[in-house]
Amino acid sequence: MVCIIDVEARISTLRVVQKYLCDLSRNSSTYGINNHGVLDSSTKQRNESKSMSMFLAFLKTVVVRRIKILINTKDASFVVTSKDLLSEGQGSMEIRDPPTEAQEKIITSLAKVVLHQINAVKTMTQISEGQDNLLLSLFVKKISVELYPEPLTLITKEICTLNIQERILSILKASRPIEVQQTFNKFETFNTYLFCCLEDLDTSGCAALMEEFDKIDLEHENNSTSDIDDRTLNNDVLTVGDSQLPVSKQFSELTKATFLPSKKFDNLWESLHFDSAIKQKMYSYATISLKLSKLLDNSNSFSVQNILVNNKLLIVHGPPGTGKTTLCKALCQKLSLRREQQFLEDRSKNNYQGLIIEIICSKIFTRWFGESPKNVNQLFIDVEKLLEINEHKGSFICILIDEVEAIAGSRKDLMSKNESSDSMRVVNTLLTCLDRLKKYKNFLILATSNNLDALDPAFIDRSDGTFYVGNPSEQAIIKILSETISTLIDSQIICSKRYDNQILKNPQYVTLLKAIAKSCFEAGVSGRILRKLPLLCLSEHFQTLPVEINHFLVGLATTIMSL
Repeated sequence: MVCIIDVEARISTLRVVQKYLCDLSRNSSTYGINNHGVLDSSTKQRNESKSMSMFLAFLKTVVVRRIKILINTKDASFVVTSKDLLSEGQGSMEIRDPPTEAQEKIITSLAKVVLHQINAVKTMTQISEGQDNLLLSLFVKKISVELYPEPLTLITKEICTLNIQERILSILKASRPIEVQQTFNKFETFNTYLFCCLEDLDTSGCAALMEEFDKIDLEHENNSTSDIDDRTLNNDVLTVGDSQLPVSKQFSELTKATFLPSKKFDNLWESLHFDSAIKQKMYSYATISLKLSKLLDNSNSFSVQNILVNNKLLIVHGPPGTGKTTLCKALCQKLSLRREQQFLEDRSKNNYQGLIIEIICSKIFTRWFGESPKNVNQLFIDVEKLLEINEHKGSFICILIDEVEAIAGSRKDLMSKNESSDSMRVVNTLLTCLDRLKKYKNFLILATSNNLDALDPAFIDRSDGTFYVGNPSEQAIIKILSETISTLIDSQIICSKRYDNQILKNPQYVTLLKAIAKSCFEAGVSGRILRKLPLLCLSEHFQTLPVEINHFLVGLATTIMSL
């Protein structure tokens, strides 16, 4: 079993540690002195970065120690908030953000002690646990934990005793799928990722992209832009936070871009519940695809792109309101925060880890003949331009095409419906642009659709995988309703005698939630409607707030029956 731990760090307290390390290296006579007896800024910076790396590595060790204690008492995936950390043991300390002057002194003293202990022992695990609660409360905002099973093992003993040839042949000749088993009680690997959302950081470093962006020629090999009028070549500025990127006007009009990781997509991944392992499958594909592209790029194989097809395109389809778009955005966020964020250790590194570009398909088409395919072409020219920049920066780009059938519809259906030739040319242009992107290794394309049959076969053929997202099951509905009601209790919109969201674990309320979930499942309620139910219930049955939880559940049941 692999345990993946995402740790949102508190950047304001980490900056206090950075400031202490900077002052330490500036005042120390042993740091940064070159052969001429002059302070060497590069050496000083390396020493700061090394010390910060050790501190962050120890923070990861502390997090793992805490998760090992909690993991046997929690579900397969769970979240530990700063509120939970404060209530879990002595030594925890509630801190302001940013910390006060007195709190900064405590943080600095703790950093001194931790770094001294790290230098005094051989391995960080030998450091005592006496300061764990204080470290977690000072430097951690939230911990998200996911459990990934080990490779599946065959449960049939007879097959396990066969040699490799007999084993494979027995699998291929099996009349039904062979049962598999997964071990969930053995945790051998803990992968810990520290991250901070960009809203908590100074993103001015991203503006440095402007200079490099201008150096790259818009004319790509085998891609003539002579048919693009002067209007499409006028530059615009794409502003994301404090960062700016010069792009074409079409790009600004046809897309919405966000640097990652971002607070806009925080907690999306944890809020999605599916019975199938679709989240794990999509995440595994995306990470393997990005790693594979990098490894193949570094190989000596001359024609590897012609041998192995890796289009890095995923299609997510299913009925409306099931969370397809949310899943794609959450996946992009996870990919960004699970990259090694060097800006926590070295302030000279780029802040952002990725960029998500959402294509607004409804704006692709215009009333002018021939302009729609030009819009698609110019958009992907800018995407290629961004890919070249980010390839050198070590970051990646996720391209999200929501309701992709608008620009990738079946050309056969378009012809039968006598649609304009522009619609077919848009599909042709899109397919050509996707083929051009194959030479890059730092991107992922995610497309969502409500109707897979409406897509052009050539577009589906270019995808590396299709994932179906249906309406939630009873168990998923219970989790969604429990999380929603718990949030309302925390916000005191719903009140209970204990004012504690743990009240939902009471057997009485567990039974009630199961009954409500069963009714929702039989009615085919989508995830989007499920999250609207509390608002519908409150607006239809109550005039004042807060509401007693018993009254709320009665009103919720009444609202469901009226759907």
